[in-house]
Amino acid sequence: MVPRGMLPAAQPPEPGPARRPVELWQWRIGLGLGLACVVLLTKLVIGALGAAGGGSYEFMAMQGNQPVTWNHCQAIRYQVNPKGAPDDWEEIVHDAVDDVEEASGFVFADRGTTVKSQLIGRRYQGNEWEPVLILWSDRYQDGSLAGGVIGRGGPAAIEVNGRERYVVGKVSLDSNVKDPLANRMVLEHELGHVLGLDHSSSPGELMYASYHGQDGFGDGDRSGFKRLHDVPCG
Repeated sequence: MVPRGMLPAAQPPEPGPARRPVELWQWRIGLGLGLACVVLLTKLVIGALGAAGGGSYEFMAMQGNQPVTWNHCQAIRYQVNPKGAPDDWEEIVHDAVDDVEEASGFVFADRGTTVKSQLIGRRYQGNEWEPVLILWSDRYQDGSLAGGVIGRGGPAAIEVNGRERYVVGKVSLDSNVKDPLANRMVLEHELGHVLGLDHSSSPGELMYASYHGQDGFGDGDRSGFKRLHDVPCG
């Protein structure tokens, strides 16, 4: 695994304005179970659900025969707003980022904490786009987390040298989820969206549309990440 932050931070050339808004994809709790019991109870059915999985993957967007993704020759910078986060949020974030790096080949660069709750949607600090924003919220502060939704995340793209590239992203996590493993899995799922993966149709994949006790990326997720990483730099 490449050490986090060893690649240079993204510095895209002068593009036009962002052509696609940040697409936030929600992750719901599977099987209609409540937040308090989903982690404990749904693990009992993960074996049966996983057996139904076919290792599938989908992409958020395509350009020709290649998926839209980030420039993997540059580090993807991120910041965390820890307001409302669990006490062990640093460990959760670092472990999740490590897992995503290992599964995808992309490199992330930690740019510390922030008080932002929304993306600015433009560059800052010269030629760099703002870092991916990770934060915790709830259905009272963020209506998109209502109805059993425990995470939302996605990227936004611009055209760089004739190719669509993701340059910003955001992840919102439900602060009512207290289990550390569930928090990490939700964050990894949403970072999968940020990188460019859509929901998988296979229940055994972490990128499946609902959380039912998955404990890591599946073969389909990794195959999708490989195709994202195979898109040439530049």
